Amino acid sequence: WTSVEPRAFVHAVWTHVGGQFAARRQQDAQEFLAFVLGRLDDELKPAGQPMYEPSAVLYDLFGVDQRQEVKCDGCGTVTKRTEPSLGLTLSLPESDGATEPGA
Repeated sequence: WTSVEPRAFVHAVWTHVGGQFAARRQQDAQEFLAFVLGRLDDELKPAGQPMYEPSAVLYDLFGVDQRQEVKCDGCGTVTKRTEPSLGLTLSLPESDGATEPGA
């Protein structure tokens, strides 16, 4: 195994995708991770596998089922949808009390 310095990795991604992650454009770590995982997923996918199905390797490591529930204010109809997504989700413990920003 060869290690890669994080700065060199980020620079290589920036160089490869052009201006998508250029300086002075607001991007966050989650968007960067989603982009990298999406590209890895594309590269690892066997030929003929539909683009909307994540590869088994990445889904085993970074797969989450994204659930949406939307309620129509007009008629009250609830629509639920679940779709696979790649990402990194961290569960944070609930706080005992509210804290003020900057406190």
